[in-house]
Amino acid sequence: MKLTARTSALPIALVLVTGTATMEATAAPTLSCTFTFHTGTVYNQHDAVIGGGYAECITTPTKFSMVVTVRYKPRGGHWVTRASKPTEEIPAPRLNLATWAPCEDGLWIGVATLWETSPSGASTQTDFESAPRIIAC
Repeated sequence: MKLTARTSALPIALVLVTGTATMEATAAPTLSCTFTFHTGTVYNQHDAVIGGGYAECITTPTKFSMVVTVRYKPRGGHWVTRASKPTEEIPAPRLNLATWAPCEDGLWIGVATLWETSPSGASTQTDFESAPRIIAC
């Protein structure tokens, strides 16, 4: 008799666990586009700090915009955006974008911010940061 009670409770427990997992999985929007920095970080060339790479989309978004920035942090200071480059061109399937700023000794980082709207209407904003790099000009 105890075995029958446990056996009949098992399907109910499975339904509850499955239902909870399904609700959590659908709550987060799916990202279609990513950004990759060409060298994994910013780099110094011709007295400039350059940050750039490419956006790539698995599914073509209905609306897309991106800003690539290079940010500078002097010793003991705060992050400051030194240059930015925006675009609203939709990657098909890949889009290159870069920006540069005059070189200064210190810590630098590249940041790409992507906004996309999927064909289903879901909108997302995602920041992709390069590895930070100390640059001596």
